[in-house]
Amino acid sequence: MEPDGMVANHNSPGTAAPAASPPFVGREHELAALAAGLDAALGGRTQLFLLAGEPGIGKTRLAAEIGAAAAARGALVLWGRCCEDSGAPPFWPWAQILRARLEASRAPLSGDAEASAGNALLAQIVPELGDGPRGGGTTVQGERRFELFDAVVRRLRRAAAERPLVLLLDDLHAADLASLLLLQFLARHLDDAPLLVVGSYRPADLERSPERADAIAQVARVATRLPLTALGEGAVADLVGATLGPAAAPQLAAAVFRVTEGNPFFVAEMLQLLLAERATRGALPADVARTPLPHGVRALLGERLRPLTPECRALLEAAAVLGRDFDAGTLRAV
Repeated sequence: MEPDGMVANHNSPGTAAPAASPPFVGREHELAALAAGLDAALGGRTQLFLLAGEPGIGKTRLAAEIGAAAAARGALVLWGRCCEDSGAPPFWPWAQILRARLEASRAPLSGDAEASAGNALLAQIVPELGDGPRGGGTTVQGERRFELFDAVVRRLRRAAAERPLVLLLDDLHAADLASLLLLQFLARHLDDAPLLVVGSYRPADLERSPERADAIAQVARVATRLPLTALGEGAVADLVGATLGPAAAPQLAAAVFRVTEGNPFFVAEMLQLLLAERATRGALPADVARTPLPHGVRALLGERLRPLTPECRALLEAAAVLGRDFDAGTLRAV
């Protein structure tokens, strides 16, 4: 159980992001929109947001920021992280949320007939809640699925009535279809509770799954969508100054911006590498562009390239050798 006003460790199911993070910059507009949504949710009007953007663009960090603000105002903040591992059970993000709610609850969830009946249904997602049928997952159809979804919504409504809730659903592009259908159901049937729901996803990853793309599109029709783009040069300069010290030359900030194109994850990784260089050599490198790519950036790029065909990867390798700008004729010749 988390103390009031605290957000738990992101490495555990149902919990929030790590405490040690770079300074939070460049998301004033998006954070203001989420803060307004939090105000409305605390006033009893359910709010739903979707954060969309490429890997490393700061979706999880932004969700963690609004989660911390909500926790400071007394809300219970619960994380549900979707898993790209094919072995993850159906409803995995919702199982994390319901388990975390169960751990945080100050009262037993089987205190009346309605709660006991709900437990029998919810045991399909969280077996600890009862001895009812389990593991229905995507095989739950028709009336059974409606009853299960309704039981989840009722449980969340009861929980939010006790204490405002913030649900943070990370990596929805990797969610199983059943979890997305449950999110659709919640968005359509729970509009008058002190509840804020923030989901994040990578639009490009949905291209490989039309069913997931359609499910998230249905949710987006009733949600506020906040697309996240790269940080501007000023925000990157703020990060450089906060990490390397205010004396860091403006030229260095400009070079980091050019190399990373404002992707917050790339910026943070590059700054950690520059810190290590300074600690080892006693000075920052003269040419940031020639600094080897940080391991974290290489890993993320490798993840993005892995689904591509060998021919496509070879084409990208040739393009990378040519440089940032090139014409198609030169690439064709290579």
